[in-house]
Amino acid sequence: MGFSRKAPFDQTPPDDFDPEHPRKDPVAFYEQRDYQVREKFVEVEAAKELRRKLKKCYQKEGVNHLQNCRDLRLRYIEAIKAGSWGNRLHELQFPMRCLKASFSRWIRSLATS
Repeated sequence: MGFSRKAPFDQTPPDDFDPEHPRKDPVAFYEQRDYQVREKFVEVEAAKELRRKLKKCYQKEGVNHLQNCRDLRLRYIEAIKAGSWGNRLHELQFPMRCLKASFSRWIRSLATS
């Protein structure tokens, strides 16, 4: 069972989106935002599936879970790290604020080194 038809939306980012001037084309801006949200949901669901498998592995293996579930545990940790959940979507919505914050971090790093 499953879906036999194609997705009703374009699964690629828009071609005419300009990251330097994101609000120049409002349609491309919203298409890019929708694309990023969809990709984020896919990453989150993949991590949830790995968590479910890891939980079953822990229950199945018992005391040997440290050895037998190691590869699954490492994949789950990488999925969480790679997802950077909740950290990057605001960069598209507020580019100047993020630019100022990154500039401030850069200045602080120069002052400490």
